[in-house]
Amino acid sequence: MEIMSSLTIFAGMLVLVAASGLFVYALTNICRILGLKEYLIVVLFLGFATVLPELFIALNAVSQSAPELAFGNALGTSIASLSFIAGIIAIFSRSFKTNTFFQSKDLVHLTISVVLLIILASDGNLSRVDGVLLLIAFVYYIINILQYKSVLKLKSSEPKHSLLFHLVIIVLCLIAMQLSAQSIVTAGLELSLASALPLFLIATVLIAPLGAVPELIVELELIRSKMSNISFGDLFTSVILNSTLVIGLVAMLSPFTFTFSPIAQFSSLFFVVLLLVFNFFIRSKNELDWKEGLFLLFGYFFYIVSMFIVFGAS
Repeated sequence: MEIMSSLTIFAGMLVLVAASGLFVYALTNICRILGLKEYLIVVLFLGFATVLPELFIALNAVSQSAPELAFGNALGTSIASLSFIAGIIAIFSRSFKTNTFFQSKDLVHLTISVVLLIILASDGNLSRVDGVLLLIAFVYYIINILQYKSVLKLKSSEPKHSLLFHLVIIVLCLIAMQLSAQSIVTAGLELSLASALPLFLIATVLIAPLGAVPELIVELELIRSKMSNISFGDLFTSVILNSTLVIGLVAMLSPFTFTFSPIAQFSSLFFVVLLLVFNFFIRSKNELDWKEGLFLLFGYFFYIVSMFIVFGAS
């Protein structure tokens, strides 16, 4: 049962990641056809597209009475983004400059959004009021994003008539993501019952790292395309959307309660410490070098191993 459930989760995540990647491809082409600005495409639209796996998993988790999985997956993916993904970006870029498009207020928005989520969730209850507060934080970030002025536009080699084709791809991808997310949540519940592992642990160390793969692919593609100077915008949008839009929307649609257990407390504390370290690295010299990236990468592996050792055996 445990092996079958694990394989189902892995297979479901493969479908979810593939559908998410295809969704990103179709959305990018639509944005190019419409002549949208480069910064908005990367920071806003791709940031939104890469959190769709977490949104579908969260909605299905709450509908199947597994809120710990919804919260754990959103938190775990955000942790993976700021440590594992950011670390890989810095290592591949060697010296990752952040002062071209990145602004310090983006980091402030990121920090406030994460801290707000942790504070609201600390009582084990996320009400519609909490959901509204998280969505307000999301809207505030989007308003600030829309004020950016980009000097570039992405030129499109796509003919206008291909717009319908990409729209059809997007619809099919959304259907695939919903079906795969449903199977992942069901398998996660079965694995938790069969193995006695906490749902939060399954979400943060098994599902979340796989869910972060689309974000990693986007970031590496930006580096390959020599657009790494705006990667942080996409990364920040992804984390903020996980912390505000995903959980806020779920709380608005279906308020839920869960146990803010020691494993959730540890993950929240680790995330706060990670944010402090990230702030220090970025603000010290407006860059993230490969040594700091390596530190973040080791930090993520420390988190995963600690979760298994401390809570996996309990």
